[in-house]
Amino acid sequence: MKKFLVLTLVLALLAGTCSCKKKESGGNETKDTESIQTSVETEQGEAKSSYEVEIKEDISVVSDTEDGRCTKVLRYPVISGMKDAELQDKINAELASFAEKLYTQTVPDEEIYIIEGTIFNFEIAECKVEYLSDEFISVKNTVNLYTSISEYTSSPVLTLNMNLTDGSILDGDDIFSDFNSVASKFISGEFTEEYGMKDLLSQTSYEDMILQYRSDYASYPQVYFTSDKIVMNIDLADALGTSAGYSADIDTVKDFLKFYPGK
Repeated sequence: MKKFLVLTLVLALLAGTCSCKKKESGGNETKDTESIQTSVETEQGEAKSSYEVEIKEDISVVSDTEDGRCTKVLRYPVISGMKDAELQDKINAELASFAEKLYTQTVPDEEIYIIEGTIFNFEIAECKVEYLSDEFISVKNTVNLYTSISEYTSSPVLTLNMNLTDGSILDGDDIFSDFNSVASKFISGEFTEEYGMKDLLSQTSYEDMILQYRSDYASYPQVYFTSDKIVMNIDLADALGTSAGYSADIDTVKDFLKFYPGK
């Protein structure tokens, strides 16, 4: 298991940029945008790859007013060691763009928030490479979104699966061949909880959780892969923890998948 450890410089900076408190009069001016490169510990699982990966971190102050400071913290993988430099640049640009898309999807009302004085702090709190080979990368992103108009901090898990031979991103239609059969195994309890709110099943059921997804509407749960498992992230209400993850051995569901690592 390879680990990539990058020095983290963010703690002191976050104390200034991620605060939701009102600014004191006469305070220091804030830079419009600050971008630093740090790294966090990232695991590649048991996959073998000739490439190296680090996690880049970009911190931005979106708005800084008397109401408070709104911040954006992006984290995303950067790959090195590919023989095709042009393809490597394309892939790294797509990985950075995907992180930005996570922000716009999670904070679609940025301009309205700023106009109305709503304070928000967005952070890709964890960007973890769960699987890496020379052909494929699977990334789990845990997002935190605080807004001053909600009592909950929203913490969705959003994933990225990319073919490293051409830089294409795989979606649910590329991964599942028979999602209904996968859903049936989920309902019957053949998946194991990886993360989520304690005693979640006392407030909902496997069937209720999975019924929101339908292959005929191209609606699938977010998934990521390890060397031997598929993990489905189930979207939930914020009061139920925003999301929960359930895994199954790939051998359990491979007959219903178009793609999995090593296929």
